[in-house]
Amino acid sequence: MCRSIFDEMDNDKNGYVDMKEMEKALAKMSKMNGLPPPSKKEVIETIKMFDENSDGKIVFEEFLNVTRKTYERNIKSAGSKNDVSEKEKKSQNSIPEIAEALMMEEKIYMMYCTSTFKLFDKSNDNFIDFKEL
Repeated sequence: MCRSIFDEMDNDKNGYVDMKEMEKALAKMSKMNGLPPPSKKEVIETIKMFDENSDGKIVFEEFLNVTRKTYERNIKSAGSKNDVSEKEKKSQNSIPEIAEALMMEEKIYMMYCTSTFKLFDKSNDNFIDFKEL
């Protein structure tokens, strides 16, 4: 599933997603979710989040790593939302950059999930049946 999403983002099929392709993919996902198109800053932040070697390009392995980390973080946080100590709460509140980064990551993850679902829901009936897989 991750491969098909990455391949869809890689418009010119050169094996990586560049700034222009990321901007187009984020705009498409935003439109599908009723959100305004991303700002240039959001596109740049998204590229930086995925681009592990800072070469300005996202290869599949980088895309997969961030997707996997996001998924694992969401699974862990779902099980431990009530296990946050007062010290951790204060620490989290004192570092707004981390909160902002996590919110951005969460937004991308939700757009990813929704767009993946819509990619398979070819009949647009909000169900995926075996014929659509």
